[in-house]
Amino acid sequence: MKQRALALLMLFVSASSVRAVSISITDSLATPDDVYTKTFTLTEVSDVNIQTWSYAGGTNASNIVIPSGGFDPAVALFRGSGASATLFDFNDDGTCPPGNFDPVTGGCLDSTLMEIGLLPGTYTLALTASPNFPNGPTFGDGFTGGGDFVDVFGDSRTNNFAVDIVTPRALVPDLGTPTFFLFGLSLMGVVFLSRKLC
Repeated sequence: MKQRALALLMLFVSASSVRAVSISITDSLATPDDVYTKTFTLTEVSDVNIQTWSYAGGTNASNIVIPSGGFDPAVALFRGSGASATLFDFNDDGTCPPGNFDPVTGGCLDSTLMEIGLLPGTYTLALTASPNFPNGPTFGDGFTGGGDFVDVFGDSRTNNFAVDIVTPRALVPDLGTPTFFLFGLSLMGVVFLSRKLC
């Protein structure tokens, strides 16, 4: 019986720590030279996938269908936050998900970053309209400007964008979160059950 109780506990722990964590954002830029930022923190070494759905549209990580017609986005990932954050990676036109091409232009101008084994810490995602790119090695160096809501085919696009930040590994729960509280109650129940059955 103790082995069964231990197996149930291990199943609970593994199920609660393998889930994916995602942030799905839909928003718009007021002007072509605006910079949208999102800061997030990793509490363990993690793989992180960043995918925009602006230009060609598609279904984001929250299963929301994003219409095509948005501007050509560029994404930059900085390590840290604020002006001193350092540029880690950048992408203008990435790998399109299968079949994810704009129905009007046939183009694939969405952006993709696939990071393997990012260290724990704070990161800042910056999303801009191409070709408004990072101007130097830190966020404080600013951006080049020259963003445009007209694509390389000469088509006018909307100022809307959508982006996912997805990590296949769960963030470690804070000691005060409901997840940790439920884990504690489950652990006490398994211990109580194993004593009663033995």
